[in-house]
Amino acid sequence: FASLVGAMFIGLVFVFAYQIVYGLTLEIFLSYLFIITICGFLGCLIDSLLGASIQAKYRGIDSLQITEKRWLPNERVVLISGLAMITNDAVNFLSGLTASLISIIFFL
Repeated sequence: FASLVGAMFIGLVFVFAYQIVYGLTLEIFLSYLFIITICGFLGCLIDSLLGASIQAKYRGIDSLQITEKRWLPNERVVLISGLAMITNDAVNFLSGLTASLISIIFFL
């Protein structure tokens, strides 16, 4: 729910700013708000899915601490799930890219 409200807030900020600069009809205003909200929310869901499924997670050999980093201070780690090349930055990029492509489809 919080991610949906956050996406709607970002959509509202955009459409109000766009309204000030360019002016919008109510229909376009609401359609932009809907598209931005849905795509932002989908981006959040995609980020969560990718983070849970393919993002690399490591565990410290001695402390058993779980981390997304390839190292812990003074301790070796082992990969316990995900793909080693998929970091949090990669997940963020992929989810942002996917949400952007979905929004382009909506705007076409």
